[in-house]
Amino acid sequence: MFSRLVFTSALSGCAVFGAEKSITQADLPAAVRNALPANTDGAEIKNIVKETSKGKTVYEVETIRNGLTRDFIFSATGVVLEIEQQVTLESLPAASRSALEAKARGAKIEKVEALTKGGKVTYDAAIDRNGKKSEITAR
Repeated sequence: MFSRLVFTSALSGCAVFGAEKSITQADLPAAVRNALPANTDGAEIKNIVKETSKGKTVYEVETIRNGLTRDFIFSATGVVLEIEQQVTLESLPAASRSALEAKARGAKIEKVEALTKGGKVTYDAAIDRNGKKSEITAR
């Protein structure tokens, strides 16, 4: 993950959430625990974070499978609000790949993630241009 995803990633365009605390699966609301198997699909759970801001609580479940990360943001009722999944540049739709490569303009693309939120997918890439790290986004 480029940076702490739960509503703090500059790439996600989300509002910054406040208090954050690492928790265990046992600490999750039952609805979130029950939603995990169908969503994590056998991936290893690396970390679980509870975040609260302005009275709203979300749960980020960070997973890894076959060396690729896939992170979920759940509401307290077990609804998946957002998924951030590491992907390969080659797996992107041609138009999205071309858009990222054009924005990178010769910089090294180090990591690509598909961000799914509200049924829409965007692609974020971490790039390195002569030692300067930044992020770019394409649809």
